[in-house]
Amino acid sequence: MTPDVLPIAMNDADPQVRREVARRIKPEFLPGMMHDPDTLVRVTVAERLEPQQLTPLVADEDLRVRFVVAERGMAEALSKLIDDPDPEVRRVARQRYEQE
Repeated sequence: MTPDVLPIAMNDADPQVRREVARRIKPEFLPGMMHDPDTLVRVTVAERLEPQQLTPLVADEDLRVRFVVAERGMAEALSKLIDDPDPEVRRVARQRYEQE
């Protein structure tokens, strides 16, 4: 897939294609993929976004996405994850928040 096709493929029906797009697309397009229906696409997006862009993902339904936010997010995101339903997300968020 050539780089100029990637923005078009952001909305492909196949989640595998969208995951590959999330891995390779220019960073400025990543926010448009934050609410993808596929969890693994959102995890990839969370791994590539700048830390200050992660706050909207603190409310993601999947703990894997929230865990990445806890590992990489800024203080604002971490403060929202301190009371996360998942104990591992809470632990990482609290640990990192205390270090900030």
